[in-house]
Amino acid sequence: MHDTTPLHVASPDDLVQAVLQMIGSTPHESLVLVGIDDTTITATVTVDLPAIALPGILPALVRSVARSSATGVIALVYSTTAANTAVLVEPLSVASDWARLELLAALRVDDGAVRPLAAIRQVAQRRKRARR
Repeated sequence: MHDTTPLHVASPDDLVQAVLQMIGSTPHESLVLVGIDDTTITATVTVDLPAIALPGILPALVRSVARSSATGVIALVYSTTAANTAVLVEPLSVASDWARLELLAALRVDDGAVRPLAAIRQVAQRRKRARR
């Protein structure tokens, strides 16, 4: 039986709690993509961070979110290391554009603290300028 109780997500902290509820454990050194359609979470996809380096993995994950009828995606990077996870924003933006999803946010979760990986608008503007 599936739990159909709506999840109220009004802040990044609420989203982290919703992800915990949906997948049943706290991700560790993982990327979690959350598909969003209007105010509904349509999908969650999780992958270990090292696997992202494999060819085709990130686009395949974003495509699976797109197949869930999502119109947008939020990326949560769970990491407690000093690794520069902000470098993931550009490939996430490219993969999201390709799948016709709006990258709504890219957040890093480190021991429960949530902070932005990068300003999504700045990444999108930089990509538009590069296309010209």
